Amino acid sequence: METLHHISLFKPGEGSGGVERFAAYLKQAIPELECLSLSDYPGKDAAMAEHLPDYDLAKYMNEWLVRTGALNKESVVIVDGYWGLGLQGKVKRLISVCHGSYWGRFVQAQISSWGEVVDYTHVDAQTEMWESPDVEIVAVSKESKREILDSCNPSSEPVVIYHGVDTDILSPMDSDSKVWMHAAVSNRKGADIINSLVVEHNIRCELMGKCPTLEDKAKRFADAVVLIAPTRHEGNSYVLLEALSCGVPVITYHTGLAQEFDERCGIVTDDLAPENFARLIRGFRPENYDPRAWVKENCGPANFAANWRNFLVYK
Repeated sequence: METLHHISLFKPGEGSGGVERFAAYLKQAIPELECLSLSDYPGKDAAMAEHLPDYDLAKYMNEWLVRTGALNKESVVIVDGYWGLGLQGKVKRLISVCHGSYWGRFVQAQISSWGEVVDYTHVDAQTEMWESPDVEIVAVSKESKREILDSCNPSSEPVVIYHGVDTDILSPMDSDSKVWMHAAVSNRKGADIINSLVVEHNIRCELMGKCPTLEDKAKRFADAVVLIAPTRHEGNSYVLLEALSCGVPVITYHTGLAQEFDERCGIVTDDLAPENFARLIRGFRPENYDPRAWVKENCGPANFAANWRNFLVYK
């Protein structure tokens, strides 16, 4: 009997990153999906004590999953990037999702360094995954697909499936407070640029902060005039989609899905200089945009569910 699984470092409820959100939305779309993560592997603590990189942890865990019969020739397995290593040829279908390639991150680090050393061994691990025979690839944006094709010779043509967000919960709300908002918690996400806007350009920009539920996010986005997102590298950023769904336009860098935004979404710029963002913010007119319309057309939950269901049944 065919079974369906998702594998990543963290599963929904264990972390708040985009991959965990993707897995949660995928399980909503396909309830029979089983989410697996490193926490399910009994040898996790011993392996982590050796300070092994994630791609080696993936191989150890996946070998255990096959050895114990948790995965077999009837298993359809969807993984985050290289988290399918060790499963090649051992499951019915092996599908790797590119949420943003390490190759793309490496290239962007040469264009605008943010102080992070991008380990090329992660590029090699993704290449090993994507060039393996019979591995299917889903990219979350056209830009992520381009990064795959530029970095390796994949065994199959990547299919592009956009993320989806809950447009019912993530909807516009009234608020008396209106602020410039950002969600940058690292320099890769543009925290250094936000700091420059505050210190050098006298622009008060308020951190979005933690929002445990989608309802909390909708309430928080009600306070925003615009989401300022000088993120240097993305595949398909959930926080951008969530802002747009709540009716909040964005000012962001042209990376990942932002390259496909149209004039309804806000401003997409190719200049990461703080003075450029300061200029764009001071001249911004939120009433000129209709971001929610774009999300409902392209990234609604029905689109996401239908696209993934169709992809999983076409063979």
